[in-house]
Amino acid sequence: MLAMFDGFSSLDKFFVICAILGGALLSVRIVLQFLGLTAEHDFSSVDSSDISGAAHGHNASELGFKILSLQGLTAFFLMFGLVGLALSRQSSVGPFLSIAGATASGLLMVYIMAKIFTAMKRLQSSGNIDIKHAVGLPATVYANIPADSTGQVQLTIHDRLRIYDASAKDKTEIKTGSRVKVVEVIGNTLIVEKSV
Repeated sequence: MLAMFDGFSSLDKFFVICAILGGALLSVRIVLQFLGLTAEHDFSSVDSSDISGAAHGHNASELGFKILSLQGLTAFFLMFGLVGLALSRQSSVGPFLSIAGATASGLLMVYIMAKIFTAMKRLQSSGNIDIKHAVGLPATVYANIPADSTGQVQLTIHDRLRIYDASAKDKTEIKTGSRVKVVEVIGNTLIVEKSV
């Protein structure tokens, strides 16, 4: 197999090593990430509180893809090696243009990977439900609400069926199966009244 590289110049061998290293690491990293087996690490040491975007709910270190991440570096080396080798061997454009073209294609690949991982990051959802959004929603009594205590109601909030503790606003008993409306939230308890 090494005999295949006998006709390669030092620059060509460098491009091949970059392509093999970048391709192998990128493939392993992407497979592990899709399987959920990697941690989100990067080489950036910038404090996120120093980023001007932090005031808008985003900071540069929280974007789905960081330029100096392992994905970015491996994608760069993969394309740098492949395009550099193609330009050097097939086009015979010379070492300077081969390196320039390889660098440009590597940077383009980093940009494309950044867009892909940023789009994937937007697919995430925290799954948190703010109980205060329950005010005004209809609910069904799940467990009797005693006159001076709490029972439970079932309601759909943020497209999810949830059960919460509830007490009656007018301090009367409300039977299981009754339709109610949430009028207030105190802590984690819903204050409800019978629907008309």
